[in-house]
Amino acid sequence: MDLADELRTRLKEHLGWSKPRVTCFVYLLLALLRVQQMNFRHLTVAMEDFSQITSRHRRLQRFFREVHFNYDALARLLMQSFGFMQGHYYLTLDRTNWKWGKSNLNINVVYRIGNLTARYRLNGKSATRIMSGMTF
Repeated sequence: MDLADELRTRLKEHLGWSKPRVTCFVYLLLALLRVQQMNFRHLTVAMEDFSQITSRHRRLQRFFREVHFNYDALARLLMQSFGFMQGHYYLTLDRTNWKWGKSNLNINVVYRIGNLTARYRLNGKSATRIMSGMTF
């Protein structure tokens, strides 16, 4: 089973979408990983599909117009995928982009409160800080 099949199976059970809708979403996710930008023209070229590029573009437009995401189901899927189903967690995500002269500083932070863990990414370099004994 390849990555696309595994993604399709996991998303179908959690989101309850039809097979064509899940397949479109999987193609979209994999294309997004390839091109690393949310530009429909680039995504439609990068999608591994046998249809024409104009058909793929129209499919993406319909997908975003018609699909409603169940964020609770997506959160359950992510929590289950990363092994966080035991215990209670408060999860905070933050992303910011700052300009420093001509340089872009991209900072992505994930906080998991339980044993307070902060994972952050600064310009592509990852780090983890474990903070214990903190009260809020």
